[in-house]
Amino acid sequence: MGSFFPSAGLSLALALAATPFVIWVSARLGVLDQPTLDHKTHALPAATLGGLAVAFAVVVPAVMFGLDPGWAPVIHVACLSMAVIGALDDLFNLSPWTKLAAEVLAASAVCAAGLTLPAGPAWIAMPLTVLWLATCANGFNLTDGVDGLAAFTGIAAAGGLAFLTYLGGAAELAGLLVVLMAALTGFLVFNFPRARIFLGDSGALPIGFFLGVCGVAWAGIAPSRTTAIAPLFALALPLGETVLSTVRRKLRGRPMFRADQRHIHHRLASRGWPSPKITLSCAGYSLAGAATAGVVGAKGAAPVAMAMIAGFAILSFAGLRYLRYAELECAAGRLWSARTSSTLADQIALTERREELESAADPDRRWELVVLSLRELGFREVRLFDRAGRPLRESSARRDGLECAWKLRVRLPDGEGVLEAERAVDDAGETRVSEDLEQLLSRAFVRQAPGRSSGAESPAR
Repeated sequence: MGSFFPSAGLSLALALAATPFVIWVSARLGVLDQPTLDHKTHALPAATLGGLAVAFAVVVPAVMFGLDPGWAPVIHVACLSMAVIGALDDLFNLSPWTKLAAEVLAASAVCAAGLTLPAGPAWIAMPLTVLWLATCANGFNLTDGVDGLAAFTGIAAAGGLAFLTYLGGAAELAGLLVVLMAALTGFLVFNFPRARIFLGDSGALPIGFFLGVCGVAWAGIAPSRTTAIAPLFALALPLGETVLSTVRRKLRGRPMFRADQRHIHHRLASRGWPSPKITLSCAGYSLAGAATAGVVGAKGAAPVAMAMIAGFAILSFAGLRYLRYAELECAAGRLWSARTSSTLADQIALTERREELESAADPDRRWELVVLSLRELGFREVRLFDRAGRPLRESSARRDGLECAWKLRVRLPDGEGVLEAERAVDDAGETRVSEDLEQLLSRAFVRQAPGRSSGAESPAR
């Protein structure tokens, strides 16, 4: 315990000194994270390679104060290799499969060194350990999208794991985690509230991987199976982000590694939350997870620990409900409903468009969303008429030589007009048009008050 404070103080000072230098180097090299429309949320370019400053601020105190957790050298090399792979990705934009292969290789090296989850025979424990470490690394990387979010998450997770490992008698490992907390705290000065630098893959990958290794180490010294699961709560945010991203993309039939704007911080931003509020709220959730991990690790299956688990589960479920993921809502609806008139992908697309329409105030934007929704369902001719039948808007797209055979007519509420859409017959000679689509089109043009109703003509062939 005596070396915790001097080593943490040195780590904090090194982070405060090294981070501005890395910002300067990143600017000179042009290694900047540019804001884009696809999945970035920051407004101004920010330096990457922030993980190099954090790694420097951790390694130097660890060596000077002899914070050796007793791991085989190959485990330390595996953790540092993640920083190298991350830096190469920041510099040269490696493919997702290349990074995944490196993560699996590093995780396999950890297993080969004898550090695995206590999950039975080796043929079970080793694959689970590899999956756990890769999930921790990637999940932590997914949180590095809003000013300060990844750093706050790392501080909370490291704090929870530091308590657990110190409780289990691994004082040197606890000291190493405290040093990581101090390094991330110093880095936060330049990463929040307006980020001048991000951790980048050079920081997110090794930090997530290292925290995952610490979780495996705790599971090996935990006094019971109940206490062994405590790291799940300390790393709840990155783990939850990884699971959500995997499930969402699977339900949509999209590539697993395609970037999107559907992560937790993106969803909160779409609800009008400013970046500082997103970061602090997610940090609060991570701190709640760390506190739950500490109680579970200390109390096992005691009533107070079970109460903490129940409370954290309720908090997680409430947060998930607030995020309103269209993929999860549509999948759950199909489980409880006999309606199968449209594909799951169609339902997800319509639900997303409905959310966008509810928040779109500009008529041109609402029309654009309607046309986009219809084209996703195969409609190529879209026209809007006023109540007298005069054309107001029209959008056409190439139909590949197929003749129109299906027509959708939606009468807008209170005689506001009629919207028509035409679709060619596909190879199966079918079209799928659901009631959800008609409601979508109706609300696109008239903000319905309670009690209003719309009439729609069935699609005619």
